[in-house]
Amino acid sequence: MLSRSLKSLINSCLDDKRTFAVYALPYHTPACIVAGENSLSSGGTFFINDFNNTLGNPLTISGCSQHHNEVEPPEPYNCSTVYEDYKRHITDIVNDLKKTGGKTVYSRTLCGDASGIDWAEVTDRYFSAFPDTFRFIYYTPVTGAWLGASPEILLERKSGESRVYTMSLAGTTSNDSTENWDEKNIKEHDFVTRYITDVFNQLGIKAEISPAEDVYFGTVKHLCNRISGEYTGDFFTAINVLSPTPALAGVPLSDALEHIGLHEPHPRRCYGGYTGVIDSEGEHAYVNLRSVHFSPKYFCIYAGGGITSDSNPDDEWTETRNKVQKLHNIILSSVNNGR
Repeated sequence: MLSRSLKSLINSCLDDKRTFAVYALPYHTPACIVAGENSLSSGGTFFINDFNNTLGNPLTISGCSQHHNEVEPPEPYNCSTVYEDYKRHITDIVNDLKKTGGKTVYSRTLCGDASGIDWAEVTDRYFSAFPDTFRFIYYTPVTGAWLGASPEILLERKSGESRVYTMSLAGTTSNDSTENWDEKNIKEHDFVTRYITDVFNQLGIKAEISPAEDVYFGTVKHLCNRISGEYTGDFFTAINVLSPTPALAGVPLSDALEHIGLHEPHPRRCYGGYTGVIDSEGEHAYVNLRSVHFSPKYFCIYAGGGITSDSNPDDEWTETRNKVQKLHNIILSSVNNGR
């Protein structure tokens, strides 16, 4: 999917620690690049915020922006989650939720040595594997380098229109499953749908909800409702209210964030935040997931699962393994393809 010149440019920006982003909207080719030099840019304004919007206003990258490396970017977390620790934390969260109700999204990490990895090659293969997602790779001195392919729209508004679109994407099973969605996944999904409609109400948007459908990603599929409504207000105001959604944090939000802070040993950084672009077609924000944080030394893949009172630790472990499998395989198979 990526041209030889674009792959060379990606590696050059990474080597030189130059702020840049390369992205492709769903079903769009070729990919667009945004960098701090006008001569390199073919896309719109790319934006980024981390989990729980701790950056405040989103970082933006455009053809006229300049980001200097006054500080070293954060190194990726480099300790993979151990199953025994994962099971213990999930069990504790489930026991809490049996008393209080609600949902918490618990994430785990899969980390490794990044020596010899050609990240432009990884990007090319990952972009090509998931054409129906928002695909991105970016580097800033604040965030470090991230690569992902997100199936989850946070919010979208087409140019010249007043209608906004989002989705409640939650509940996960094998993509070849022929069974009906079970109660645990339906409950997990309903938490997200209700939260989004409540936020829409706060923003003065009358939510219109489409029938449920299955959305596929690699070896898994998710339960999805598409939600829309009329909104003429500020786009970033809306996405900062929506993010983090219960699909990446939980509900009630304050309880879920407390669980995450107590039980997750790793920093999420940009995982679970959002990224997107404003271009001639409109405003497009996607949740940062199915993603990896990487540097010349390490890489760290993140995956999460919605935990409810009905969750089983073994099932959750399998679910998160399936979510990271494709990206991990692409990374490992590129180790010997070094430049």
